[in-house]
Amino acid sequence: MKRILILLLPVFTGIISYSQIQTGYSYSMAIPVGRLAENINLTHSAVFDVLYKFHSAPKLRTGVQFGWGTYAHKKEDQHYVFRDGSTTDVKVNFSSNVFNGHLVAAYDLLSKGGLIPYVTVKTGVSKFYTKIYIPDPNESGNCRPLENKNVFKDATWSAGGGAGARMNANSIFKKSKSNRLWFDFSVNYLTGGNVEYLNVKHLEHEHTDGTGQNAKDFNVRFVNVTTNELHEHHVSKVLNSRINQIDMKVGAVLSFN
Repeated sequence: MKRILILLLPVFTGIISYSQIQTGYSYSMAIPVGRLAENINLTHSAVFDVLYKFHSAPKLRTGVQFGWGTYAHKKEDQHYVFRDGSTTDVKVNFSSNVFNGHLVAAYDLLSKGGLIPYVTVKTGVSKFYTKIYIPDPNESGNCRPLENKNVFKDATWSAGGGAGARMNANSIFKKSKSNRLWFDFSVNYLTGGNVEYLNVKHLEHEHTDGTGQNAKDFNVRFVNVTTNELHEHHVSKVLNSRINQIDMKVGAVLSFN
């Protein structure tokens, strides 16, 4: 591996010498559309991207983009009745999150100026995952979850496109002569394959939820501390929808070289 890295070092050095590196740091708000909007809330994300701008094609930028977001944090009191007649009350904690990883290409519509509009496309993967934490009941004789922490996750392909604009910070900070800092705003549409996720948005209506969306039960295993008998109890619904979101992103871009 060390030899391979040594051999590749001149290649990376050559690429960097003929390119300009840009790093972006942004806040993103994704608005679900269609069926997805019925089941999840807005997704708030922190986005980081690294783009390369080649001197031979100064309007073109290519690179990678990563986003970590959340669309639900919720606690719910649930009452469980088991087959042997025993009951227990627990407070279930849900944390639903999204990870996006994409290859990105952007094309500037202007080559110079303090405000540069651009168009962009991206493709990659989106991962939805919910962490469920069920603490042990206060009563020592009741049933307890076999595992306090449970995770449900699924991933699928995703792709999209949009448009935005970068504004040179010199337009605001007149004393600065550097072109390294830019403010960035963009609107993108993201679509993709079908993905399974927990229905956290309507937990309070789970017992009467007639989603009609081929929903499946998500069960957690419990153990009776007296008899060691194992039980399963319904905690939430697993739904399936196609990725369909409109994303608004605002942040800053730093240019190097």
